[in-house]
Amino acid sequence: MKRIYFPLANKALLAFFVALLPILAVFPITYRSNKNHIEKPVLEDLRTIADEREGLFFLESKRKEIAGLADNGIVKEK
Repeated sequence: MKRIYFPLANKALLAFFVALLPILAVFPITYRSNKNHIEKPVLEDLRTIADEREGLFFLESKRKEIAGLADNGIVKEK
């Protein structure tokens, strides 16, 4: 039986790809997990900010209504 000899460059390239395989297998899993862990608090913060802004807009519209009533003499400003 004849033995097949590979050049050193081919062996090094094969070792590089074999070492790279576990990294390529684990990367998508950790990426997805980290993305979910980062995305969840950011979305919660955005919801909180949106709710606060909605409340501020509501209060601003009520302030304008009250200012309109104050012009009629019903409510006086301090």
